[in-house]
Amino acid sequence: MGEWLRWAFGWACGALAVLKFAAGLWCWVELRRKWLELPELWGVDWLDIVFRVERAFGMPLTAADFAGWTTGARVGLTAGQLWELVADKLRGAGAEVPADGWERVVAVLSEALNVRAERIATESRLCADLDMGSGPE
Repeated sequence: MGEWLRWAFGWACGALAVLKFAAGLWCWVELRRKWLELPELWGVDWLDIVFRVERAFGMPLTAADFAGWTTGARVGLTAGQLWELVADKLRGAGAEVPADGWERVVAVLSEALNVRAERIATESRLCADLDMGSGPE
């Protein structure tokens, strides 16, 4: 019995290691594919925010949305600027800007960055104030 458990546990640990490697590789490929030009926004937290914004508003964020921004502006990105960007993209696509849009952005940031919603204000910087990871480790 003990031999069988040791064998099963070994295979389970090996499978988890392979899954962790595959997930890390997927994150790296996704960052390279969509965010190559903006290394200051590389990070799992940023990928999480982008995914949640796409799900909450039905429109994707891409590196092209930040193309005209300076590096300093991207590093100092605030929650309010993110909301303005989302609202502008919605208007540009001819979609209606939801009345609860800011609350959705707060929920996205709260869930992705694991911070209380009360801490998030329009002037909250994602990296400096809300502890968004600044890059791959």
